[in-house]
Amino acid sequence: MNTSYFLAFLPLISLPGFAQISGAVVDEQQQSIPFANVILYQSTDSTFVAGATTAENGQFFIDHQASGTYYLQISSIGYKSMNDLPINLPAAGSTDLGTITLEGETTTLNEVIVNAQKEIVQQTAFGKVVNVQSSLMTQGSNALQVLERLPGVITNRQNNEFSLNGQAGVTVMINGRRIMMSPAELMALLENTLADNIEKVELITSPSSRYDADGGAGIINIVMQQSTAEKSRYGFAVMGGYGFGEKGSASLNYQKNWNKLSFISSYGYVRDVRRSGFAGFGTSSKPAILGGDGSADFSTFNRAFQNGHNLNLTTEYRPTTSVTVGTDWILSYAQDRNLSNNNVAWDTEEFGYLAMRGLSEGNSRRANVIGSVFIDKNWQDNRISLDLSMLSYFNDNPTNIDSDYFDENGEPRPSPSEIFTTGNRGQSLSRIQVGVAKIDFERSFGASVSGEFGGKISFSDNKNDSGIESLINGAWQTDARSQSLILGKEKILAAYGQFRFTLGEKSSLHAGLRYEFWRRDINTEKDPFRISGLFPTLLFVRDIKEGHSFNLGFSRRITRPLYTDLVSNLFYNDPTFIFSGNPALKPTLTDQIKLDYTIPWLSSSLSFQYEKDPILRHQITTNQEQNVGISSPQNLDYSKSLTLFLNAPLQLTSWWKMSISSTTALRSYQISYTPKVAAKTYLFQSFNFSQNFALPGDIELELSGWHNLRSYNGSNRTAGFGIVNLGLAKKLKNDQGSLALSLPDVFRTFQVHTYIGAVTDLAFDIKTESDWWDETALYQVFRLSYSRSFGGKVAQKNRSQEEELKRVNN
Repeated sequence: MNTSYFLAFLPLISLPGFAQISGAVVDEQQQSIPFANVILYQSTDSTFVAGATTAENGQFFIDHQASGTYYLQISSIGYKSMNDLPINLPAAGSTDLGTITLEGETTTLNEVIVNAQKEIVQQTAFGKVVNVQSSLMTQGSNALQVLERLPGVITNRQNNEFSLNGQAGVTVMINGRRIMMSPAELMALLENTLADNIEKVELITSPSSRYDADGGAGIINIVMQQSTAEKSRYGFAVMGGYGFGEKGSASLNYQKNWNKLSFISSYGYVRDVRRSGFAGFGTSSKPAILGGDGSADFSTFNRAFQNGHNLNLTTEYRPTTSVTVGTDWILSYAQDRNLSNNNVAWDTEEFGYLAMRGLSEGNSRRANVIGSVFIDKNWQDNRISLDLSMLSYFNDNPTNIDSDYFDENGEPRPSPSEIFTTGNRGQSLSRIQVGVAKIDFERSFGASVSGEFGGKISFSDNKNDSGIESLINGAWQTDARSQSLILGKEKILAAYGQFRFTLGEKSSLHAGLRYEFWRRDINTEKDPFRISGLFPTLLFVRDIKEGHSFNLGFSRRITRPLYTDLVSNLFYNDPTFIFSGNPALKPTLTDQIKLDYTIPWLSSSLSFQYEKDPILRHQITTNQEQNVGISSPQNLDYSKSLTLFLNAPLQLTSWWKMSISSTTALRSYQISYTPKVAAKTYLFQSFNFSQNFALPGDIELELSGWHNLRSYNGSNRTAGFGIVNLGLAKKLKNDQGSLALSLPDVFRTFQVHTYIGAVTDLAFDIKTESDWWDETALYQVFRLSYSRSFGGKVAQKNRSQEEELKRVNN
């Protein structure tokens, strides 16, 4: 491992002290205003310095060190913003601003007209909002790369899985709507989504009952660009870069606000040519396939040629101050070409030495549409909203494989068996259609009690036509181990109630209950899959003293098998191995107790989680005939984890700020899908950091990265790995835009070492060790981008911002 990689972490171990700005925000009746946004700016150039949100008692604390002249901006829904509260900070010590009063916003018929502000910091007991546009690494990246850099988020590109704060079972949403796709399809969608048009990402670790119960670890909600407090705004960005191949992107955005109407649009194009792959060595005993014991050297390196288009459209109409009607749409189209060089060299008892060199060519076309229409009505202390949404997904992915066989001298040799064919071709055609209707009602039952109630119905229709054909004696024949047409239908019915009780000035209790019924019918299975149950949530919030608070909560959630987890959507790896689904897969039930404790410079959480039948993908088994290896999703018997998460946002000097996150987890699990029952207990550790330096000449430097220590996944062990990113930006004079240079994985360390069979014996006694390399580990990647925006200020109401705040605050 490069020594420079570790030097990037050295500033984290020596942290100077800091001063503190404190105060309390109240209304005209001297009542505390919780969750107000308090932002500190430099007076000289209005540069953002730090921010915080007020606690339940209205108090806020901002850590800062350098002396100078600043101003505060304080805002909250329903109140007039205070935009220029001046502050002169001394060289040392703390500053108490006392009580700050916000005036109520203009009202008509008891309905609130809200000023839209682009909030930088939004954090409550239920989750955190990350403004990803504040990072230099965002420009020119795709959505998947953005998620990889968020604290507490880990993406596994090999297995197409997400984890949040070390826990698997994550639900991914876009603009508050769940993306009902397979993990591979979701990863592909995110890779083709340009991050320039993402406004922020919500990490909801303690979802209330208003959310779907699916997703044991929590929710990642990607929020696309929304309307700002500008009458009209337009902007553009272009990026060019290189790694293995060319990289480029372009984005355009435009918005227009009238008195009662607003329109928002953005378009993004991304082009990426990259190379990644894996190589390793393994041993096995496959009498029915290879005639006995054998070993194999293997490697697969993939060249991907990616082209993606994304279009986002949102329109809102406000016929009165209490009614909002709107529609929003996300359309994406991607056309990719993948070339994979597959090399395997077997040394077996029956065949001796046999080498295969194959070239796999896949061409995929993906089209995706996510749309909705909605209406909101507010009156007095009530609100009702209706949302109708749909998702349409299409993926056509044919693949052709040409194979040749050689002896130990590199000379061509004939195939020793019919399963070792010279040609294979696969076809996978997928269609997903989803329709969702949702209604939510909110009501206040006095000063200390409020409630939310709602219902949801969802229907989906899934079709997958897949199979593998082999070239045998000059003719194409269907592989008997593959399946073809799979049809599935899914229905979800849900209802919930959520209450918030104010228990004095310093405490509140959030209690909710959600009922869900789920049914899935698949044409290959005689009986449907049915699940129904109650999913409670409970959260107690307490402010201990100034700057110190804790939350204690309990939740029960479920992780249902995905459509592709249950059906045989085959992918050909080599003549002895295929990837498949598992119709016997069970859903995962998750119970979690979580304690959050916050002090002015540190946020922490300690959680205990028990999972029954957790789902792990890409586990090795075989069929009854034991004539092929199968990689498929399997259920663990159970999983227990005790997780400590720490996050420290620090303003070290006027020109240096830092954010450090740490996840430490003691985990234990048991598996029985292997030939022998096995259990494992281990300690997992993950670090994430970001440092920003304000340099002379309007130049900003960003150093960020993450590192994961050794972990276990079923029968497999993964060694520690991590990366460090470098970004540099220059703001041009006279608002002429900005230039940014980003170097992801600057030390080229994104290499993952995996040992399959490290925990217990597998089918065919398979044991392999392999390394996977991301493109950034094989080639130095750089991106150079230019962006500029134009617009004029005007106050304007916007429903989307209200919804974002409600998703985090409720």
